[in-house]
This record gives sequence, C-alpha cells and structure tokens, in this order.
Amino acid sequence: MEPFKRLNEGKRRGEQVWPWNFLCIAHPTPLERARAGGLTCPVAAFERDPNKRRTMPWQDRGSRDAESLRIRTDDPTAFRDGTVSVLSYGDYFEQYRRHPEAKSLGPDGSPCHPWTRGVLSPRHIEAIRLLRIGKESNRLAEDPLPVGDESEGAIEYLEPRRCRGCGTSIGEKRRWCSERCQKRTSRQNGT
Repeated sequence: MEPFKRLNEGKRRGEQVWPWNFLCIAHPTPLERARAGGLTCPVAAFERDPNKRRTMPWQDRGSRDAESLRIRTDDPTAFRDGTVSVLSYGDYFEQYRRHPEAKSLGPDGSPCHPWTRGVLSPRHIEAIRLLRIGKESNRLAEDPLPVGDESEGAIEYLEPRRCRGCGTSIGEKRRWCSERCQKRTSRQNGT
C-alpha cells in the first residue's frame, strides 16, 4: 500500500488502489529505462478509456516518492520533464514479433533469426559442462541498460565447440577430443 499512498490521497475508497483491485500498467521504452534514474514500472488507477489514460496521473511502482507523471507514446527519443515515453500496443507487438526464438531451429536447420520464416523445430542441446546462470524471465526488474546497447540484454545460447577430427562435443578450451583422434586426423590429412 505504501507505493500508492500519495495516489490514494483525497480519494473516496472506490477510487483508491487497493490489494486485489485492477490497475493500469505501462512499459517504458528501452531508452526511458536506460536513462539515469529510469523508471521500472509506471502504474495508475484502472481506467477503461484509453484517451483518459494519457492525461491521468501515473507513478513509478518502484519509487518511494510518489511523483506524478504523464505517459506518452509519440517520440521515444524526446525526453520531457514530467512525462514518460512508454510502449504502445503496436510497439510491444513489434518487439515480440522481432524477438528471435533462440531455443528453436528454422526450416533449414540453422538457428532462428528475426527474419526466419516457416515451421520451427526444437533445438537439440547437448550438455558439455555445468554453468550457473541467473533468471531470464523478469526483464523489468533488471538494471537499466546503457544507451546504445543493441543487445538489450539478450541471452545468447552459444554453439558447443567440436573436435577438429571427429566432430564430437568438447570443452571450450580443447581442440581435440583425444590425442588419438588428433594423430588419426593428422595421418589422414598427410600432415
């Protein structure tokens, strides 16, 4: 309730934000999140009318000072005091549409890209070592990205290294699966 204290001030109970109520949430653009002191999540009391949402007061869910903000979807590169550039439904859909499916292969068997078309197939993964990684799911909770970072925090699933001779999976610092395989390959190549 603390983040909504200022938002609820002077309103009747029916107009206040309470647990289990509905509320509006907006997603800041990548540039807005990268800004110094960037927002994590603008929220406001629930409103059905999309035109009223632009003019009603919003506040950052993660901020203790309940500064009132306005949202806008026009120009994500223009920073204006008291306003926050947020994704429109179209922007949100476009980001989803261009997101490559890293865990699938395209129809030709190569890793997926934003331009891959056709039926995808599952990517077969072979574990070659254990590596502790963090959660991938909650992008809004992560630290803001620096401006100009094209990766936007994308997780890369790298191809495993293969033995130069037989092609089996090996550790990242090795070149051959065994000394025997290296000698056999050298004899076959005449080196």
